[in-house]
Amino acid sequence: MGMRSLLRGLTEIAPVRAVVRGIGLASWARRAYHRTAAPDGIFRAEIAGVAFRLHARTGHELIWLEGAVVTNRDWSERHALETMLRFVQPGDVVYDVGANLGLYSVALAERVGAEGEVVCFEPRASTFERLKANIELNKLKHVRSFQKALGEEAARVPIYTLPDEPWRSSLIQEPDIARRKNLGVEYVEVEVGDAFRRVHELPLPRAVKIDVEGFEYAVMRGLAQTLGDPHCQFVGCEVHPHLLPDGLTVKSITDLLRSYGFCRFDIRNCGLDQKLDAYKTDTN
Repeated sequence: MGMRSLLRGLTEIAPVRAVVRGIGLASWARRAYHRTAAPDGIFRAEIAGVAFRLHARTGHELIWLEGAVVTNRDWSERHALETMLRFVQPGDVVYDVGANLGLYSVALAERVGAEGEVVCFEPRASTFERLKANIELNKLKHVRSFQKALGEEAARVPIYTLPDEPWRSSLIQEPDIARRKNLGVEYVEVEVGDAFRRVHELPLPRAVKIDVEGFEYAVMRGLAQTLGDPHCQFVGCEVHPHLLPDGLTVKSITDLLRSYGFCRFDIRNCGLDQKLDAYKTDTN
């Protein structure tokens, strides 16, 4: 076993990780793995023939990014990202709602090329700066980014954050996050998607990705005209049933999408969450 594999095991395999954490070596193992696997602080990936790079500031962040694009974990983003990359074509417009560090935004921008465009939304200030840095790292000139959340009514609302895990934030106070001692609260701007698109003269998307930790129904309501337009043919959404407001279910979301003209749904379980791909045609 090489040094990189050994360090990876210390940080990833649950029983080993528990022992390492118990003797106080978890932080050391992550730092050592970061120095070995990404000495320049850059995570490199290739999915569905699309190559891209993302900043990985810490070992913890590098391990999360690697986990997001592997195939053997139920929470991996790889299948969902592959699905979108195979659906979109050069020249397409794609919206990334809940862009986070830019995993989807960057990969999709590489896919659609300079003739296409990616429009991304990320409300949290520090995460938005990381998103912009990853766009710049890949020298992408056809990405527009907005420090906004989308919903069904304009408002200024709190977002709950974990400072050491920039990929974990939610407009819903998720119980797992709420129990953390280092929980932070930041106020962000929510805009109605359809109105925001008109004001900023954004092009209609052919595909939309949504990952907003329980706020997905509100996002779709605010994008009713956009999602209902015949030009919009695909929605990829991570649904968080345990975070949805009272009375809403996964069926509520698929029913709403049906009202916008979507007729085919592929749903995969991902731990507590579900990956939903919605199409307006029966075959793609």
